[in-house]
Amino acid sequence: MQDAKRLSLYWFHGCPWCERVRAAIADLGLEVDERNIREHPEHAAAMREATGRGTVPVLRIDATDGTEWLPESAEIVRRLYADYGEQRPTAFFASQLPQRLGMAVAGALLLSAFVIPEAAQRWVLLAAAAVWLLRTRAPLLRKWF
Repeated sequence: MQDAKRLSLYWFHGCPWCERVRAAIADLGLEVDERNIREHPEHAAAMREATGRGTVPVLRIDATDGTEWLPESAEIVRRLYADYGEQRPTAFFASQLPQRLGMAVAGALLLSAFVIPEAAQRWVLLAAAAVWLLRTRAPLLRKWF
């Protein structure tokens, strides 16, 4: 583990990429200052001023040698596990596996629509569309497991 650093996560409710980072934080048991940019516009302004962008999640890392702003959920998760994960694998909901699994299931459902009876095709296509749309929301499901 590296020297003590102060971590702040800029995020908002309903953002699937933010939830992916929050799943990693929960898995690693880290203490992170969460800054909801929708509830506190001053956090959004500070983030935009420092990074030049308005998208979340963004992890702010305050260390003795300076401040680093880290955007992009995949990069944040990689960094958190590299710095604090002690060589353990990334948690399922913090990884890209839910999205990849969703794409595979949606693809399989679409392909199966060609070989099943016509009466069931509408339901299979509807299920494929639902899986495709919900695949990025998988990290939100971690609250139920």
